[in-house]
Amino acid sequence: MDLAEIQHAIEELPKHQQLVLAAWLVERDQIEWEAEIERDFSAGGAGLAVLEEMKADAARTGKFRPYEQGRPAVRALARLKMAFESLASERFLAAVP
Repeated sequence: MDLAEIQHAIEELPKHQQLVLAAWLVERDQIEWEAEIERDFSAGGAGLAVLEEMKADAARTGKFRPYEQGRPAVRALARLKMAFESLASERFLAAVP
């Protein structure tokens, strides 16, 4: 089955099944992303060296603040985003029979 056939098959699905499929694809992408981040920032990962270099540079220049002391607006936006995603997820799941 090629991509065009898959796309056509998806278009033929009822709307609620399309939504379930879309949610599954998003979840699948998130799982893959989290696994990539875990690999990159585990011992020997490519991201770990960059992170350590950034920490050393920030400590050397005095521009480093622990995350807990970060900008309040950034923390507030992060909390708002999490609340919105939670609400959107609840509404989506409620709409799926």
